[in-house]
Amino acid sequence: MLRSFDGVRESNLHPRVPVKLGSPLARAAASLAAVWCVVVGVLTSGCDKEGGEARPSVAPAILEAEVPQTVVPGQTMVVSARVTDPQGVRTVRFVLVEIRSAGGELVAVDTLFDDGAYFHPEDGDVVAGDGVFTGRIVWRWSGSVELSFKLALRAVDREGHESAPVECLILARRNHPPAILQLEAPGRLPSGFEGTQRFRAMVADSEGLADVAMVRLQGLRSGVEAFSARLYDDGTHGDRHPDDGWFELEIDASFGAGKAGEYLLRAQAFDRTGAQSSPWDQTLWIENGPPVVAQVDLPDSVAKPPSGSVAVRITAKVRDPQGLEDIRSVGFLSLKPDGTYANNSQPIPMVDNGLPFDPALYPQPFYGDEVAGDGVFTFTMVVYSDAEAARAGLPPVLKGEYRFRFQAMDWVGQKSETVERVFVVY
Repeated sequence: MLRSFDGVRESNLHPRVPVKLGSPLARAAASLAAVWCVVVGVLTSGCDKEGGEARPSVAPAILEAEVPQTVVPGQTMVVSARVTDPQGVRTVRFVLVEIRSAGGELVAVDTLFDDGAYFHPEDGDVVAGDGVFTGRIVWRWSGSVELSFKLALRAVDREGHESAPVECLILARRNHPPAILQLEAPGRLPSGFEGTQRFRAMVADSEGLADVAMVRLQGLRSGVEAFSARLYDDGTHGDRHPDDGWFELEIDASFGAGKAGEYLLRAQAFDRTGAQSSPWDQTLWIENGPPVVAQVDLPDSVAKPPSGSVAVRITAKVRDPQGLEDIRSVGFLSLKPDGTYANNSQPIPMVDNGLPFDPALYPQPFYGDEVAGDGVFTFTMVVYSDAEAARAGLPPVLKGEYRFRFQAMDWVGQKSETVERVFVVY
C-alpha cells in the first residue's frame, strides 16, 4: 500500500553488525538507475559476565539494498533489501526505511515487507519468504533544482533485534512535465470513410522520450469525456517510426462507432510521475450513418404440427457504415393474426453470438446463431402443437398470417429502415 508519512514516530535504532554488500538487486524498477548503499555502524559482540568468548550475533543483517539514484516529486520508487538472519529470514518482521534531509532532519518513515504482496499488495514484493523485502514509496520532496537525501534501512526481527543500518544517498530533482509541440488530426471523419486516417502528436520531454508514459486523446462534450484513445511511439497501432517523438494512432471507419456530432478533441502527454502537458485542443466532427437491414431470410409458411413442435430459423443480415461495433440491437415486431403483438409489443431480439439453439436456456440468448460476428443476426421461433403448448403452459399458436417488421439500432440511437415480411402458419 502506498503510504504518506505524516505523524509517524521515529524509531530508536542501534547499529549492530557490519554488512558486506553484494551486487544490486535485479528486481528494482528497470527504468531507474540503482545506487549501492554503504553500511554504517561497527561490530558489536556480546560477552559473558567474566569477559569470556563472544556470543554469536542474533540480529538480522542486510546483505544488499537498492534504491533509485534520482527521483522527482510524485514518482513511485521501488526500494528493495536482501536480508539474512541467524534464526531464519522468516523471523524478520520488516525492513524499516528512514528518509532524512541533507541536514539530518527526519522527513519520512516507511517499511518494506517480504510477503509476496499478500498482506501489502501495493508494495510490489514478488516471492514471500525469499529474504528480499520490497516497498513502493511515493517521493514528495525536492529542492529548487536538486537536493540530496539519505535513506537508512534497518532489518527488525520479531524479538526487536535490529541490523546495522545501510545508508543510501538519493538525488531529488524538480520534474518538468512533457510538452506537445504539434498536433495533426482530421477535423472531420465522414461516415464509413474508405481506408484509414491518422492522429499524431509531436511530444518533447526535458528528461527524454523515455520519461513519456502516455499520450492520450479525449473527445469532450461540455467538458465531459465522451471517448478516449491513446497515441503510440513504439511502432504499433499505426506508428510509422518508433522513438521519434511522433506519437500516432491509425484508425478506420469503426472509430466512429458510438460517436456522432462535434467534439472538442484534446491531446495531453503524461510522464512517468503523472505530470501532464498543457492540453492541445481542436474541433473534431464525426459523422455517423444509420444501420441497414440488408437481407431477411425465413420461410413463407409452416404447418402447425399435430404433436410436438417445429423450429423455424429466422435471420437478418445487417451492416453499418461504422462497422458491426456500432450495432446496438437487432430485432423484429411480430403482429399476430388476431391483431395483437407478440412479446408484449416489444421487439423480439436477434443475436450474432454463434451460440446454438437451446430453448431450455431461455432467457439466455441461445437462439441458434451459426457464426459469431458475421453480421447475420438470428432468432429461432418454435411453432408448438396445441398439446405441446399446453404442456409448456403457453397459449395455443394461432393459425393465419403474421407480419414481422425487422429493424436495427446503433449506439447513437439511429434506427434502420424497417423491413417487413409475411409469415403464415397453416
